[in-house]
Amino acid sequence: MPAKILLKPPLPNSKITPQTINSEEIKMKIEFQPQLADVYKTEKITLEIMGPLKLTQKTTEIPIQIEVKVYPRFVAAVIATLEYLASTTTPTPGLGTIPAKIKGPGLEYMETREYQPGDELKRVDWKATARLQKLMIKDYYLEGTAAMHIIYDATAQTPIEKDQLATTLINMTLTAAKQEIPTALTIHNQKQIKLHTKPMNPQQILKLALKYALQTAKTPLQTIFELVEPTTRTKIKTLLKHIDEELQSLKKFLEAELQALQHIASKQPYITLTKILYEMPENTNHTIITTLNTNIPALLEFAENVKTRNQKVTIIQPTQPWLYQKTLEEAYKTYQQFQKTLKILQKHQIKIIQPTVKTPT
Repeated sequence: MPAKILLKPPLPNSKITPQTINSEEIKMKIEFQPQLADVYKTEKITLEIMGPLKLTQKTTEIPIQIEVKVYPRFVAAVIATLEYLASTTTPTPGLGTIPAKIKGPGLEYMETREYQPGDELKRVDWKATARLQKLMIKDYYLEGTAAMHIIYDATAQTPIEKDQLATTLINMTLTAAKQEIPTALTIHNQKQIKLHTKPMNPQQILKLALKYALQTAKTPLQTIFELVEPTTRTKIKTLLKHIDEELQSLKKFLEAELQALQHIASKQPYITLTKILYEMPENTNHTIITTLNTNIPALLEFAENVKTRNQKVTIIQPTQPWLYQKTLEEAYKTYQQFQKTLKILQKHQIKIIQPTVKTPT
């Protein structure tokens, strides 16, 4: 009976296949799913060798060089945003200042265009695809949405949560810009509103969100530059300079917007936002990006007032905070509290978008 050899995963959050081998030559597959950005290295794989009948056991190591550099999630979103902005021309004057027909899952056909990553396959235009020999997508006008109001809760606690929320912010503003949806942006820290705009040009909102993410993230621009082609890198550097100049010209406008809130400002941002719902056109979708570690009664009051104005609230909660607790008991309590919050929000018919939930075990 041959000895049984068990392979140990060489990196944290990794999986090695096969886990058990014999003495013959094999091919190993290592799957690595890190949570945090970092440089992960190892110079060995640990083997546990168990003799026949499990009477003897030995641990040994074989040399192997593995180095994996993991970038924050939001870096990919930033690169996609910069490439989009670099490829687009100056937007039409006034774009985003008034309600307009926009692309979305509606019924009225708009156009057929080439497939882009993230497009739904159910919208493939098969006839055009066959004719042009490349994947083509049908776009439709989105019915009933006049504007989007992105409300960003900047109080994430852990580096993972901060990365997940920043990524969601960039992706949401990028989507609004691509679909030409007039967009307002509010950033708060649960005590004070740090930035607020009325519905305006979605490309300007995208640039504001991009600038905010780059300023608050600890990832240097050099990290982004090393992931793009040299020609693209030059375009991006020029673009960032133009964005800085453009946002500098908006600085007084943004300061005036915050100043205008001072006479109605509350200690709870959602109460303040309730008082200025009249700024938003009918059918505005208020999209809240949050960990849900917030003042739920104030959020519910805001949502109820939104409904009275024929507007909608959508909550995007991209984090799973119980996964990062120190003990299983803390994880379980956090998970139970999270589920309780979800039930309260669902009872008030608030739409919630979140990742596939992993429960503590």
